[in-house]
Amino acid sequence: MNKSLLSESFSVYWYLTYKCNLKCKHCWVESSPTVDSEDKLSLSEVKNVLEQFKRANITNIAFSGGEPLLMKNIVDIINETNKHNIHYAFETNAILIDEQIIGAVNRRKYKNNEAVFIISLDGSTENYHDYLRGKGSFKKTVNQIFKLQKNNIPYSIQCVINKQNIHNVKEIIAFSKKLKPTNLTFAFLQPVGRAVSNLNNLELNKEDIVEVIKYINNASFIEDIDFTIKVKIQPAVVPSNIMTELKKSSKIEIVTNCDFPKIGILDNGDITICSLSKHSIRFGNIRKVNLKELINNEFIPMRRSYNDLNLQGICGECIFKIKCKGSCRVMAFCEDNCMNSAHPFCSELDRLNEFPDYYKVNS
Repeated sequence: MNKSLLSESFSVYWYLTYKCNLKCKHCWVESSPTVDSEDKLSLSEVKNVLEQFKRANITNIAFSGGEPLLMKNIVDIINETNKHNIHYAFETNAILIDEQIIGAVNRRKYKNNEAVFIISLDGSTENYHDYLRGKGSFKKTVNQIFKLQKNNIPYSIQCVINKQNIHNVKEIIAFSKKLKPTNLTFAFLQPVGRAVSNLNNLELNKEDIVEVIKYINNASFIEDIDFTIKVKIQPAVVPSNIMTELKKSSKIEIVTNCDFPKIGILDNGDITICSLSKHSIRFGNIRKVNLKELINNEFIPMRRSYNDLNLQGICGECIFKIKCKGSCRVMAFCEDNCMNSAHPFCSELDRLNEFPDYYKVNS
């Protein structure tokens, strides 16, 4: 067996379906109840893929969508994944969690109390959450969270910060104390997918983002919470004095990148990096490809290039490039057709002369 496969493990983002029971205003893959594929993998094909995962040293799966729990054979998929002892989590609005799903995930082997469900919650009240996700969705999601609590199933919460809920951050954190997640992640709205047509009401500017980070940093009760707050942001956006303070907190973590490259599998079995690149990067179809060979020939070289930090533009000059690694490489690729390009958000800050000089290596 090739030694490189033994020394490197990879994670998978698996978009089981693009169909969803909601139609969120900011959905980056533009899911809805009417979106569907006629060429989804069958249950037997899913089982074959999981066998490939085990042989190819896949250690983690994020089942996503759309809404992955819409899959009619989702319990069978959970049971099969349990059998292979591969760690997994579902990115979900939680509305469709039922007793069968709870029973299936309860048969898995938990790993360090890590979340089984990554649940979207975009406000502390229905006014904020339902504005993005549809009337009645807040109550349904919260009721399901309490059901998971009752069954001792670990879950995390992810909140998309946008123009409508930037002043609700304090209440979101306080409400999360009652919900008891393993962690609370704040992600900032990205101008992709369906969000593009709703930017007038949702788009954030740099000042909005800094305001949110300042609040999180100054919240007096942060150290009293029993979960971690993760903030997905390029560190160069954060003023240096605030970054210094953030580093002192044991409860706040700045998240800059993923375990790149994650292997993306689309609902029809096509292999990509993540769903953002589904129209521009393809590595064949999982039904036909030898995954071990693909990892050796494509993904391992890509990871090593990524770790070598061959970054261009402002990302190549930034003092945070070792930690940040240029943030999302797929967004850079989609913008510039190059994995080494500067992140488009940081490039825009640089173009507008809003990228702080003290974050440049060569200043």
